[in-house]
Amino acid sequence: MFFKINRKNEYYLLNNINFPLSEEDQKLTNERFPVGTLIDGELVLSVPKSGSGPKELTYLVFDCIAFHRKLLAKRTFDKRLAYFRGKLYQPYIEALKRRAPNLPPPPFDIKFKNMEFSYGIPVIFQNMKKLRHISDGLIFTSREAPYVFKTDEMILKWKPPSQNTVDFLLSLEFPLVNQDGEEFLDYDAKPICHLKIWMGNERYQLVETMYLTDDEWEQLKSLNEPLDDRIVECYQDEKHRWRYMRFRDDKDNGNHFTIFSKVINSIEDCVTKEELFSACDSIKKHWKIRQKLADDRMRAEHERHRAEKAKWQREQERRHAQLHHSNDAVDPEKRKGEFIDSEQDPKKPKV
Repeated sequence: MFFKINRKNEYYLLNNINFPLSEEDQKLTNERFPVGTLIDGELVLSVPKSGSGPKELTYLVFDCIAFHRKLLAKRTFDKRLAYFRGKLYQPYIEALKRRAPNLPPPPFDIKFKNMEFSYGIPVIFQNMKKLRHISDGLIFTSREAPYVFKTDEMILKWKPPSQNTVDFLLSLEFPLVNQDGEEFLDYDAKPICHLKIWMGNERYQLVETMYLTDDEWEQLKSLNEPLDDRIVECYQDEKHRWRYMRFRDDKDNGNHFTIFSKVINSIEDCVTKEELFSACDSIKKHWKIRQKLADDRMRAEHERHRAEKAKWQREQERRHAQLHHSNDAVDPEKRKGEFIDSEQDPKKPKV
C-alpha cells in the first residue's frame, strides 16, 4: 500500500499507484513491490500540456529517504537521488507504459524534479518559463549533506522580493461604533489586521500589521469565510508594508520567529537575480576546485587500499615461504622414519 503524508502527519491511502521493483531487485528479494520506502516531494497544480482545461495534480519528487527497508538518510544527496531514479522512478515509468488502458488512472502524475548544478542558474531561470506550475524561487541543496528532518540549515533558499513571504496568525480588530447610545463592533468596516508570529508551543507575539486596500477588504469579505485567527501568508511591497497573498489552511502554525528573522534578513540583503547571474563564474570555479579535491581524495584512498592489499599479499607470500623453508630444514632420515612409520599398520607395534 502507498500513502501520502502531509505536513500535519496525516496519512492518505493512494489507490491506483504502483511502484514496482525492477526485475533485478525482484529476483534478489523475491518481492514485487518496495516495502519500507519513503520519498520526499511536493504536490503542485500544473497547467495541462494543451494549455487549456482544468489544472492537473503533479507530485514532484526531490529526495529519497528510504528504499526497501534500507535507510538512505545518511547518504549524500546525489546518492539518494540516484537510488530514486534507478530503483523507483525508472521501473515506475516502464510499468506505466505497460499499464492496461481500461484501468483507472493514478490520482496524480509523478515526476522527478529537474535539478541543475549550482552554477547553472541561467539555465534554471530559462527553464522556469517552461514550467507548467508556479515556482516562487530557487533552492540550493548541499550535494554532500545527509537528509535532515525538520529544518535543514544547509539548505539555502532564494526568492524574488515579491515571493519572500512569512506565514502569520491573522488577528482582526474591528472598530467600535456607537449607535443610539449602544456600542457594537462594525464587522463590515475594514479592521486593523494584526500579524502575530509563532514563538513556539501555543505562544504568539504581535509583530506587524497587514495593509489592506478597501477593494482588497471587500474581496476578502466576499469569500464568506471566517477570517480571524487564520494563518495568512504575506509579502512586503516596495513600501515595506506587509500585504495579503493567500491563506494557509494547510498549516497548524505560522512561521516560527527564527524563520521570520531570516526572511527579514533576506529582504534586507535583497540579493537580485542579476547578482546571482554574476556569481555563476565564481560558483563554478569553486565547484571545480572542490570536485578536484574530492577526486584527489578518492584516488588517494584507492591507492591506500591497493597498497594495503599488496602489503597483505606480500605478507602471506612471506609466511608461506617461511613455512615451506621450515619443512625443508627437517632431518631427511627423521623425515624418512616418519614416513615409514606412517606406512605401518597402526594395529601392529612399531619397530
